Amino acid sequence: MDILNTHTLSSDIFSRLKKHFFLKRTEPADYQYLSDRLHSTLDINQVLAFYINEVQYRLPITGVRFLHPEVTLNTSNFVDDEKTLSLPLDSQHSSVAQLSYSCSQSLTASQTATLLALQKKLYQPILNSVKVYKLEKNNRTDYLTGLGNRAFFDEQLTRMIEQSRRHQSSFAVMLFDLDNFKFANDQYGHAVGDQVLKNFAEILGHATRKTDFLFRFGGDEFAILIDQENLKTTEIIAQRIHSYIRQSERLKAANISVSIGCAKWQQDTSEEIFRRVDNALYAAKFAGKNQIKVA
Repeated sequence: MDILNTHTLSSDIFSRLKKHFFLKRTEPADYQYLSDRLHSTLDINQVLAFYINEVQYRLPITGVRFLHPEVTLNTSNFVDDEKTLSLPLDSQHSSVAQLSYSCSQSLTASQTATLLALQKKLYQPILNSVKVYKLEKNNRTDYLTGLGNRAFFDEQLTRMIEQSRRHQSSFAVMLFDLDNFKFANDQYGHAVGDQVLKNFAEILGHATRKTDFLFRFGGDEFAILIDQENLKTTEIIAQRIHSYIRQSERLKAANISVSIGCAKWQQDTSEEIFRRVDNALYAAKFAGKNQIKVA
C-alpha cells in the first residue's frame, strides 16, 4: 500500500535517476563537486541519488538506506546484514537521520573516514530537501485520513497513463462511495462520521498492496490506482473490502456499506477513464448499492 508515501517512501533512486543526473567527472579532493551537486536541487530523491552515486563511485558500497522520521528511501539492492554499516547524519548540535550502507566488504579505517567526509556534505542539503518534501506531502495529503487528495490523484493518474503507454502495459482505477454515509453523519454527528471515514481508509490499506495508491477526494468518495492490468485483482480487493466492512463494529453500527466502480485503462485520456469509472460507480449505486460494477 502506497498511501502517498506519507511516512515511508521506498524507491530505487539510484537506477531511476542516474541516467538523468549522474555525470562522469574528475573530482577535487575536497569533494566540492559533490557539494555543488547536492545544493543544486531541493528534490530529496535527486539529492540522495547524487550522494549515493558518489559513495558507490569511491567505496565498496552496494546499497544505501536513508531513514528519517518523515521519509525512508533505499536503493533496491540494499541488504541489511552483518556487513551493514549504520551512521547517524548529524552536526555538532543534532542528528537528523540515519544512513545505512550495504558493503561488499568491511570498510577500512581510511574508507570509513572517506565515507564520513562525504556524509558531512549531505547534512544541509538533506535538511533543505526534507522541508520541501514535507510541504509537498501536506499539499497532496487528505488531512483526515492521510491518504492522497484529489490533486495527487490527478497527478498520479497522468503519470500512470504515461508509464503504461511507454511500457505497453495497463492499470485499473477503482472509485468508492460509502452507502448511507450522509444519514449516519447527520444521525450520529460529524465526530462519528470522521471516525467512519478513518476506519474505511484503514480498511483500504489492509485490502490493498504496497504498490497501490490510495486517495480520498473529500466527503465519502475514495479511489485506488492499481498498477495491475488484470481486473481479477480489483475483484479480490473489492471482496476484501466488503469482508472487512462486515467485520467492523463501527461501520456495521452506522449501517455503512460501499459501492464500487472499476475500469481498466484502455488507451483513454485521464478524463475518459475517470468518466467510465465514475459511470460504473453510479451504476452500482443505482443497482442497489453495496456492489461493484466494471466499466
